[in-house]
Amino acid sequence: MITVGDEKYLQHIEKSNCWYDSDFMFSFSALVAHASHSKSVQLVNVPYDAKPEIHECRSLHPGIIKVVSVLHHVNHFAVFSADIPTKTITIFDGLMCSLKDWEVRSRNILQRCRLIPLDIECNFEFTNHTGKLVGGESCWIIKSTNSFINQYDSYNCGPIACLKIMDIFNEVNEKHRKVEQDEYRSVVVNEFKKLLIFHDCNLKVAVPEVLEPSSGLAIQNEGEVSFSVKTPLCESDILRERAASIEGEVSFSVKTPLRESDILRERAASSKRKRQLAQAERMKSLRNDQTDSLMLQVGSIVTIRNDYRDIPNPRGTVGIVFKFKESGGVNVVTENGVICYGVSLKTFFIPNDRYVINNVNTVLTAQLYNIRNQVLNNDFDEGQFPRITLQKDHSIMIGEVNSGNAARQKCGCKNQCTFRCGCIRNNRPCNSSCSCFGKCCNPKNEE
Repeated sequence: MITVGDEKYLQHIEKSNCWYDSDFMFSFSALVAHASHSKSVQLVNVPYDAKPEIHECRSLHPGIIKVVSVLHHVNHFAVFSADIPTKTITIFDGLMCSLKDWEVRSRNILQRCRLIPLDIECNFEFTNHTGKLVGGESCWIIKSTNSFINQYDSYNCGPIACLKIMDIFNEVNEKHRKVEQDEYRSVVVNEFKKLLIFHDCNLKVAVPEVLEPSSGLAIQNEGEVSFSVKTPLCESDILRERAASIEGEVSFSVKTPLRESDILRERAASSKRKRQLAQAERMKSLRNDQTDSLMLQVGSIVTIRNDYRDIPNPRGTVGIVFKFKESGGVNVVTENGVICYGVSLKTFFIPNDRYVINNVNTVLTAQLYNIRNQVLNNDFDEGQFPRITLQKDHSIMIGEVNSGNAARQKCGCKNQCTFRCGCIRNNRPCNSSCSCFGKCCNPKNEE
């Protein structure tokens, strides 16, 4: 089967440095072999390393003296060429990889062509870039070479292999032999387009799907129905003469099969997504268990842990929970107002790692005690309380500012505070407005 990408795909593999995928390599080599009509060279495509079955093995036609194939190992392409009269295998490899990488595919190709027995164990011996492949009474000399084009990068093995296939089937002229490294891909893609246009009429063959009227299931027609599908590179009409004689509704839509690389990528993405969903479920279960263990409810007394990066020398802020989420986030009201954040003073859902739940018998101020009773009796109205940030609430709590005057007092020290510090002389702690950020020798900071 010849796999043909659209114009966008062909531009991508021509203009970028992406690796060629196996489907394009096999399709290109098949078109080149078909165009040459060679009676002495046989192309064999072996996409997998698995040992061939008996029904997959075929004897070569008389007159065939050379077997050619595209080899693929991990992320690298090379070209296999077996000369039958001399029993010599040549691996054209621009990177000169180890012969061990090509052992399985080489043996597989010879077995499929019945050049070595399928049921006999093969031995492979090699040193550097030469070796022997022995199967029964058959002994093949194998060697690797970069005599065609030497590869100097990590991404042009595919185009170089395509050029070598053209060379073997006498499709390379003197102009192609002198092509520069940055022109490999243009030569290959342009040749692929020419072959598609030239052989379009006799290569696009498909079997339509027939919809059985009773069940609505798609079944394959037993006869051979040939038709041409319109593509950007094919303008011939669809042949419906034979299809019209088939009973039932005929669907001419043929889905393009996924490339092997796309199948593997889709499988990996699906597996990764399943792992992520499973991990998310575990995290949700763990969070629910933690929330249940907190015994959180409306009216709970909590102490908020203030962050030292927001408030110097922070102390815990005691408040009452008037709303909470299943995730553990809580809305808290203190005796100074509802805890909010930002300039717009939006109600702050404090995460469960920023507070601790206190005992119900915790001693509260009279104002906070009344607020808790309002919450428990469903009489609490959030709109009747002032909205305040944690920083301002903390400042009021420790007496840095008066509730009627929001101006924060600070010392005038330029660097570290000394005995002349205004905060020390006025018997008050330094705060985040001071140049020391409250981390100085002021004894009030420790109180």
